Amino acid sequence: MKFTSISFAFFFLLVYILYWNFRGKSKLVLLIIASVLFYSAWSPLFTLHFLAIAVVNYILVMKLFENKSKVLFYSILILDVGNLFFFKYFYLFLDFLFKVTRLEFLQTNNFNGWIESWSGFPSILLPLAISFYSFVFIAYAVDTYNGKIEQKEGFLEYFTFIFYFPHLVAGPIIRHSDFFYQLRNAIRPDSVKVFQGIYLILQGLLKKIVIADNIFPIIQPIYTDPSLYDWTSGWLAVLGFSVRVYCDFSGYTDMARGLSKLLGLELPENFLAPFLTTNVRELWKKWHYTLATWIRDYLYFPMGGSKSSPIRNQFNLFVAFTLGGLWHGANYTYIIWGAWNGFMVAIERELSHYLPFLNSNLDKGDTNKTRIRYAFYLILGFVFTQWVWLIGCAFFNSENIEIAYHLIISMHSFQSGIKAKGWEMVTYSLILTFGFNYLQKIKWEGFKPNILGLIYLFLFGLFCMLVLGLYSPETAEFIYFQF
Repeated sequence: MKFTSISFAFFFLLVYILYWNFRGKSKLVLLIIASVLFYSAWSPLFTLHFLAIAVVNYILVMKLFENKSKVLFYSILILDVGNLFFFKYFYLFLDFLFKVTRLEFLQTNNFNGWIESWSGFPSILLPLAISFYSFVFIAYAVDTYNGKIEQKEGFLEYFTFIFYFPHLVAGPIIRHSDFFYQLRNAIRPDSVKVFQGIYLILQGLLKKIVIADNIFPIIQPIYTDPSLYDWTSGWLAVLGFSVRVYCDFSGYTDMARGLSKLLGLELPENFLAPFLTTNVRELWKKWHYTLATWIRDYLYFPMGGSKSSPIRNQFNLFVAFTLGGLWHGANYTYIIWGAWNGFMVAIERELSHYLPFLNSNLDKGDTNKTRIRYAFYLILGFVFTQWVWLIGCAFFNSENIEIAYHLIISMHSFQSGIKAKGWEMVTYSLILTFGFNYLQKIKWEGFKPNILGLIYLFLFGLFCMLVLGLYSPETAEFIYFQF
């Protein structure tokens, strides 16, 4: 069930009514049942698989709480990483082996034929949300092993944490410290959360349906074959995708957080105004925040982080970003996207000593001359950051490396060809996107729970319904559902 569907609206309404008529632990039982049903709407078979993985993780991690055994800890990691690898990366690994060995039986078609004859399935299917729930399992096990979790959690609390449907499919990636403290106290209705929740849901619908879904048909033909289009169309494609991926994913996060607020629980924000940053390092601290901090805490720091030698530190950055790219999918384009951003972050960190506009600690100064220089450096830093980001967008949304290469070349070579239409739509959407980033910067999340706030919320709701009615195309799947 998609958050944007009528079926989900009825589903959530039923859950909401029952939820606030239940008390104590019965609320958690309802959330678990609702979450399992929510996931089952995609695949009952993989729901059983998910439940089995969750039960095994819970049993092992509770034993790990009592006995910090390395064997037990690594068993949990092997289980979760192995599960993720098999379903998500096996074909990439198989393709790599075939290219290295050229052995016929390693071809994907041959392997799929064996799979079909053995199981009846044409190929290995990718379970919904496997990347997100695997990272939640791993973080909980690591924090337990490192002693950061002070007390055992009950079965109901743990399964609510894992299956909680507002964040289940595409995050945000929550950790123990984000969630369990809320379950230890009585969950009561809160007028502030209700107002914020409704506002965030409406805002998320605007981002997803009105902006992201309307941009999709404009840019996708260019990404399919950029060699047919002129150089301005290449820029249109990456700018449009930049807007689309932000509004799609940020819109999902808004709806997830809004739905959770209506249930009296808080989820962390995933975007901290990333497009208003003036250097690449800051952008990646504020884009997909829960993934960025996960990679920092569970990959970058264990490798040595910034405490190692300068060369090792840059290597750690590069590897962490590359693995972050691989997390997004079993495609070489994601790996290169991650490596590109890791390389540019490392380069920027070195060049910031010589190029002031790359320095994140610019001094504004107290004279007109220094203020003008400060503004000039901010503009340069912003342009550079956006260029790095847009080159990444060429890889992220391309089906293969060849398409991404042609798109980047066309953007920088004044290539002639078909001039794509849609600049007006993308421009308006870009302005709105920066507006949404500004709201994130000032942490605006809705109206106050008073009479005036109720009027504003009602008018905003009417406006959203009008706009959704006028500009709703066929709804596309959320981008991050595939991860």
